[in-house]
Amino acid sequence: MVKTFNIKVKPIIEGFIMKKIIIIATCIVGLFCACNPITDETSLGGVTKESDLKLKVYATSSGGNQIVMVNKTKGVGSYWDYIDHDNLISPR
Repeated sequence: MVKTFNIKVKPIIEGFIMKKIIIIATCIVGLFCACNPITDETSLGGVTKESDLKLKVYATSSGGNQIVMVNKTKGVGSYWDYIDHDNLISPR
């Protein structure tokens, strides 16, 4: 006489899938509930006076539209932000 075991596979598979879903959901929630962000709250310092700036500005060619700005002021970072305000206003 052969003994047969009646194993229900469906609840085992459903339990396995449910565990995977719970683990994935926990990981997603963990991404949004992470620790405090690392911030660098050092002061940028004061504003440098215009008279203290040492800038050299020149065109790359005579009549050209490329301009080079060289900042020779120690400890001061700079960038060129040029907006042509005449083109922003609608024609009269």
